Amino acid sequence: VTIGGFVLSQIAAVIFFVIFARIQGWDGAEANKKINDSVALTFLYSLIVYGFYLLLIKKFLDWTGHKFKEVGLRMTKRKLEIPYYVFGGYVIYFALAIVTSVLVKHLLPSINFDQKQDIGIDTSTSGWPLVVVFLTLVIVPPIVEEIVCRGFLYTGLRKKLKIFGAGIVTSIIFAMAHLQWGNDAPLLWAAAIDTFVLSAVLIYVREKTNSLIPPIGIHMLKNFMAFLALFVFAIG
Repeated sequence: VTIGGFVLSQIAAVIFFVIFARIQGWDGAEANKKINDSVALTFLYSLIVYGFYLLLIKKFLDWTGHKFKEVGLRMTKRKLEIPYYVFGGYVIYFALAIVTSVLVKHLLPSINFDQKQDIGIDTSTSGWPLVVVFLTLVIVPPIVEEIVCRGFLYTGLRKKLKIFGAGIVTSIIFAMAHLQWGNDAPLLWAAAIDTFVLSAVLIYVREKTNSLIPPIGIHMLKNFMAFLALFVFAIG
């Protein structure tokens, strides 16, 4: 359901934009250029993908007699522990990501850690569109991805597997989704490795708190740092 929902949500967004482009009278190349050049259309695309994805997950949960609360979408027992887990979890992720990248570079030198991730938005964006970029990168993806991956997927796997097994499968699927399939560039193994490490930390925090709120916070903080580096300080 997790993998199929991801594919179907992408198809739904493509169908919507094909219809939208025809209504506007755009041909294929023109439509592709306008969508790539428009922060608003990029945001709309992500809303359709993530919205449809959540709808499919909700329908499946309803069909099986479950609720979002059962997959972790609830507040922690102690609200004051949230900042502790968010900032502590981010620091642990950051340290592990550095150590892992150093080890992988040594063991697998063929992996290109300098390859840039295609986020679909021009990093020279400024002014009010930055607010839309902020929503597109920092707010929407962490919420939906945590509900789907560390919530729906991990909770389902945890019923059949021990923590380690469920965590590994969840993290592999999450990492594979960040390989940047479907373009002419090589697979983005650096991003997959990074997100695998991130997922492992998020799962640990999910287990410790029995809530998705701290993992969402860590994920948002991670994406916020990337947002600052790419769009505010223009690093790299």
